[in-house]
Amino acid sequence: MSSSILLYLGVPLGLLSIVALVFYLYLTWKFDYWVRRGVDGPKPKPLFGTFPGIVTNKRNFVYELDDVYKEFKGKEQFVGVFTTVQPQIMLIEPDLVQKLLISDFRSFHNNESSRWVSREAEPISGSNPFVLTDDIWKEKRAEIVQGLTLSKVKACYPILKNVCRKLTAYIKEHEDYSKSGFDVNDLSLRYTGEVVCDTVWGFEAGSFKEKKNCNFVETSKKTINQTYYSTIFYYASQVLPFIRKIYSVRFFPVESDKFFLRYLKDAVKVRSENGERGDFLQHLINLKEKKYLSDTELVAHQLTFLFDGFETSAIVIAHTLLCIARNQQVQEILREEIRENLESDGFLSFENLQELPYLECVMNESLRIFTPLAFMSKICTSPYELTNSKGNPVHLYPGNIVHIPIHSIHMDESFYDEPGKFKPERFSEENGGVKKYKDMGVYFPFGDGPRICLGMKFGLTQSKAAIVEVVKNFQVMVHEKTRSDNYCAPGTFILSLDGGIHLKFKSL
Repeated sequence: MSSSILLYLGVPLGLLSIVALVFYLYLTWKFDYWVRRGVDGPKPKPLFGTFPGIVTNKRNFVYELDDVYKEFKGKEQFVGVFTTVQPQIMLIEPDLVQKLLISDFRSFHNNESSRWVSREAEPISGSNPFVLTDDIWKEKRAEIVQGLTLSKVKACYPILKNVCRKLTAYIKEHEDYSKSGFDVNDLSLRYTGEVVCDTVWGFEAGSFKEKKNCNFVETSKKTINQTYYSTIFYYASQVLPFIRKIYSVRFFPVESDKFFLRYLKDAVKVRSENGERGDFLQHLINLKEKKYLSDTELVAHQLTFLFDGFETSAIVIAHTLLCIARNQQVQEILREEIRENLESDGFLSFENLQELPYLECVMNESLRIFTPLAFMSKICTSPYELTNSKGNPVHLYPGNIVHIPIHSIHMDESFYDEPGKFKPERFSEENGGVKKYKDMGVYFPFGDGPRICLGMKFGLTQSKAAIVEVVKNFQVMVHEKTRSDNYCAPGTFILSLDGGIHLKFKSL
């Protein structure tokens, strides 16, 4: 009887062993890819590749890149890595990064994000310039960049000032929150949600009213969160690509598409009744008439503004407030500069907002430490040749992925003295300004080259306006719930402090 049972069990166990062996071979059969090409790099592990945090979700991806960067810095200009089972390249030297982003951009003009979404299946999210490729990307970027010139941003400045007044009133109404700590991520999203809704859709979102949830802000949050899920799904499907043929995760939720399409129609109707206004919505309406764009294409453009102006700008505001709350002397110097330049209406002029030297230093240093998009992944689009440490050529082919570890470069002590410390003066004109670091190729919080973030001017303007508004009206202090280091949360595409940011505000 016992021998029969063992025989019975032996068949499935044998099959299981064979399946396990085949799966192991599948997970590791590419692991000699870079060795055969003479490219050094860390030894990958089955299933995890070089970056186990992608699978375990226990560490932010920037720290996975950072481990490799520190191991090979000074030894190699680039190394071979593996995302799960896929062989990829990671750049180490800034000179090589500059070449890839600027002078040799033609060979790397597409983002890896283009593989996250299908334009045919999702026409709205698939039309975002962040995921578009080749000539379509150029065409759509050209359409939207005309609405983001500095003069167009200036035309929206009165809207920003009005939202700043609402921000101050909200903080003062809830100043007792300081006992438990303001959730500054939430506060910043209320602000950016109100700005984006008013400038891009022409409506007041009502994000500072607490009696009811703000539909615009809540839907925007869900839309952003969905992009995180789709990114995770993309990396998971690299292990078993056939999964994408039987199952998919949308880049934007269906409900978001419907919501923003409806919002666009309402916005256009109201604008036609109330007359023109010099904002981004007006630019899009004019663009529609000029180029005969569909509502789907217009919503895709609006959601590009949403990505640059909502979540990313809120992250910048929250972390800049954190940095000056931790550094009271910096906060006092900044406050003095602001007060010396206020206009009769109690605000900075648009021109001063762009150019105040110490405000510039504070923003640049905050963006260095907490870069929202702290790595880039580019697709090789035409054959390209690198040279390894032994002087031998290494060929890249269309489809190869190249990682750029922005966070690692920004935190490299060979470029920045005491990189973990918040030192705005490192960006002062006396020390060479931000140009010094850009010329070195070691400072690019918005990317660089032809594909640099197109919403940079608008995002920085609304972020600066919020920082100025808070600093001139409140002393900002760190609440004990906020961690004292700069460790960023795992599982996030946009870099943010782990555990959240809680601050205290005291009226001046």
